[in-house]
Amino acid sequence: MNKSPDLDDITLNLGHLAELLEVLVDITCHGPSMTPGQLNQVCSLSAIARDVAKRTVSELEECHSNLIVAGKRAA
Repeated sequence: MNKSPDLDDITLNLGHLAELLEVLVDITCHGPSMTPGQLNQVCSLSAIARDVAKRTVSELEECHSNLIVAGKRAA
């Protein structure tokens, strides 16, 4: 059974996304010209970053909805 995401899960995912984006910046902006292997890495890591971002947005929406429902129950 999957648990609903909470703010800790979302914070963890955003931390991972930030680290992944830092790697992408290092590869693309701070190094010499990219080799074909590095270009493949950038493509793969970019796809992962996109997927993590999409998943995190969905989790944030679910968490927000759960907080609204919990607030209505408490009222």
